[in-house]
Amino acid sequence: MQRLPPLLFLCFLVVCQGVAQGEALQFSQVLEIAVSKSLELRMAEKSLAMSEAAIREAQAEYYPIVSLNHNLQYDRDLAGGNSQSTQVGDTFIPSSTRYENAIGVGLQYTLYDFGIREGGVVIASRDWEQKGLEYDKNLRELKLQMAATYSRALLAERELTADREQLRLQTMLFSLQEKLHQAGTTPQTALVDQALVVARLTNRIDGMESDFAKALEELSSQTGATYDRATTVLRPMADSLPELAVPEASAPPTAADAPPPALDEAMAAESRIYQLEIEKKRQELMILEKQNWPNMRLSSNYYWYGSDPENIENSFSSLAERSWSVRLTTAMPLFDGFKNSARRARLSLEMERLALEQAQKTRDLQLAYQQSLAEWRTMAGRLGNQQETLRLVADKLAMLERLRQQALIDEVSYAGQKSDLITQKLELEKLQTQGQLARYRLLVMNAGVSAHMEKAHE
Repeated sequence: MQRLPPLLFLCFLVVCQGVAQGEALQFSQVLEIAVSKSLELRMAEKSLAMSEAAIREAQAEYYPIVSLNHNLQYDRDLAGGNSQSTQVGDTFIPSSTRYENAIGVGLQYTLYDFGIREGGVVIASRDWEQKGLEYDKNLRELKLQMAATYSRALLAERELTADREQLRLQTMLFSLQEKLHQAGTTPQTALVDQALVVARLTNRIDGMESDFAKALEELSSQTGATYDRATTVLRPMADSLPELAVPEASAPPTAADAPPPALDEAMAAESRIYQLEIEKKRQELMILEKQNWPNMRLSSNYYWYGSDPENIENSFSSLAERSWSVRLTTAMPLFDGFKNSARRARLSLEMERLALEQAQKTRDLQLAYQQSLAEWRTMAGRLGNQQETLRLVADKLAMLERLRQQALIDEVSYAGQKSDLITQKLELEKLQTQGQLARYRLLVMNAGVSAHMEKAHE
């Protein structure tokens, strides 16, 4: 029995850890900070800006290419002027000594390519819309992740608070059992059993403190803020987002309370991303097919020319219009070693695979949504039952309190009922947190289109 006082002292220290008051965290504030600090969202914004630049790049193919070139050249005849100018292949051998200056302005323009340039613009536009949807997807996933982490931290804090209350109560019961044992009315085994209850609660509190600290660390990794587990207090999600409140009634939520029972697949970001990727592959396939067709290009060059046999400066001053040419070129590949057909076959298979992935992703989304919806629909009834249970326990405790004041009931029975009340309160808070999390998931998964998508569909 000499080891029992240190146990009581340890319990006193554990209980006192929950006395300090700290800053109360609101879910909406934590989420706002996490969104502003998210590196993944910043990268998605950069990808969206890059896609906008890619659209301008693809549209630039419709404009002609204008170039300016200058050539300064010195030729020296080593045959003493007794030879003629000769061209051998691409090499021109002059017959005189002179300085030459040539300035040329060239223009190149694709007259007709059977829609290849248009396909490039479509691919870039689809990629821009896809990047916007990926931003929405990342934002949606961040919201769901933060909600799950915040709920986990909230539940850990509530369980920790309830366990500390239980520890105070069980420590009081241990002191009472010790006095009864000293008076000879309680056996040694009952005292040992109560000591084991206190020890298990102490170990459980240590574990819950670790879980609470881990959840706060996850929040810190997203927000960049530091949260002290000894002073941090988390408020329920519905405190900052009233639309998450679960109806306090035994009947299920009405149609106005719950989101629609099914997702709009056409507007679901994940499904639309796959659809856009398929459309991009379809355009790539069209471009590969059109590359086997004739390509018509127009080119034109305008030249100024000047020369002088002795003075380089005179070659500049003698510059004058020399020639102008216009050329129409038509090119068509006849054989590329079946490379084009192999690429088209690969693109066709990629489109089929993407269609299967889209169907699987849509199925997973529907399943997750239906599960959250089912949890939400049953939450009000479960809350009603738990509230009724809590009311009955509180009423019973009030009756036992009156009996205790009249010395008609022992302290052990009263403490046991008070312990049950703590447990029922904790269960109610768990249900409320789970219901608010389910409601938030539904709202996030069924959110309307973002500004990116609205602009894309205009």
